[in-house]
Amino acid sequence: MQLELLESFEIPSVEIPTRSRLVSLEPKGIDTPKCEALISYMTRLAYKHVVRPHILVKSIIVPMTDLSFETSLSSFSYGYSRTINSYVNYAARFSNALEKLTQRANLKNLTLLPWRDLLDPKGSGLLRDHVGICPMCLDEFDQAGSEIYYPLLWYLRATRICSSHQCHLEDTCSACGKCQAFVAPHAMLGYCTHCGAWLGTPAISNTSTKQTKEISIRDKFMTAAIEQIVANNSRAEQIASRELLVARVDQYCEVLSDGKMSFFEKDLGFSRHMIANWKNKMIRPRMETFLELCFRLQKMPLQLLTEEISSEVTHINKYLNKTTSKPKVKLSHEELRTLRERLIGLLESDPPLSQPEISEALGIKLRFLLYHFPDLCRQAAKRRRQVISINTAHKRAEKIKKTKEITENMLSEPRPISRRKIGKALEKQGLPFADAEIRRAALEVLDKYKDALTYDNHSQKEMPEPS
Repeated sequence: MQLELLESFEIPSVEIPTRSRLVSLEPKGIDTPKCEALISYMTRLAYKHVVRPHILVKSIIVPMTDLSFETSLSSFSYGYSRTINSYVNYAARFSNALEKLTQRANLKNLTLLPWRDLLDPKGSGLLRDHVGICPMCLDEFDQAGSEIYYPLLWYLRATRICSSHQCHLEDTCSACGKCQAFVAPHAMLGYCTHCGAWLGTPAISNTSTKQTKEISIRDKFMTAAIEQIVANNSRAEQIASRELLVARVDQYCEVLSDGKMSFFEKDLGFSRHMIANWKNKMIRPRMETFLELCFRLQKMPLQLLTEEISSEVTHINKYLNKTTSKPKVKLSHEELRTLRERLIGLLESDPPLSQPEISEALGIKLRFLLYHFPDLCRQAAKRRRQVISINTAHKRAEKIKKTKEITENMLSEPRPISRRKIGKALEKQGLPFADAEIRRAALEVLDKYKDALTYDNHSQKEMPEPS
């Protein structure tokens, strides 16, 4: 029997992909108007690893950068950390670190980094002071059972409304009235960073008494423009540059104002040399100025940067949103005296009016009011703070009283009661168990009940048996 020799063969080498240190989490809504923000992505990462977001930042992300975490945790969470979503230092460092940690490419598209060559290097006027939230969007996430995330739009100052639900964004919790931290102490998006209450539509809504603000044409345009910018992050590096913007503005100036920049700036309602300095001094515009230029030319950002100027552009001058300043009116001493008397009368109004409400009632600007009547303005503010403090204390006392009543009623029922059941019952009445004072009131009643029960059992044991 002859043995046949097999031909030599090579064992194919298997390339093992690089392992990521953190979960390779997929970003939400990439290249769409609802693209996720980098802070939201970072918070979801913390949730996947069952760790608090600031621990993830301090222990894992910051050591991957050349940043020094010397600021206090509160200052970072409520202030500095918001720039993670912009296009400045924190955004570049954090996006690069997270790309290495998760092995995910292009996480910079969760920020505005692709637009940095077009906009002001400091990022002035770009970000909101507090996170803006649409409660109805959170409700939709919850009802659909999908993972909750915060879009990048909610962190930008120019975004005031939700285009999906045509409502203004909320920046305070309906339960405790506090603004949200950018880097939360917990990793549960959609819940208040202070009291833990749900930030969606509350169970007990006061929409009947709450006045809804009117949505202006400007707000709609600005939100649509920001959505277009966020949705085109992947192609922004090819079109977003100061040189291209200057060239496009020169073309519009040539068509609309015969190449005279001073006339062009005046027609658009901008101050002198504001647009000219983009070319002469190589200054990049702030985001709000760039969007304002788009609004007054009635061109979306991509239209302004890429589309050719049509032959009909000569007629756009009729529809420019010019800002005509009102002539200054100097009031006489008699008129100021009359205005002061009216102001004194408004100080006694019940409930007390805020300074903007007083200026609106008098038909004057708030700046004028503060300049001419600073003493009365201070009195109005002091009285309003006192009344608000009294009302807040009264509401708090009512909530605590209601909490105790609900807890006592539950304990009087012949069935076992747990802290979880008490918390659910309070939540249904708009009393979040995560609120420290409400929780303390409920536990106080529960402790008294346990003490009384222990005392009764002890007394029964010590009673002498009948002879």
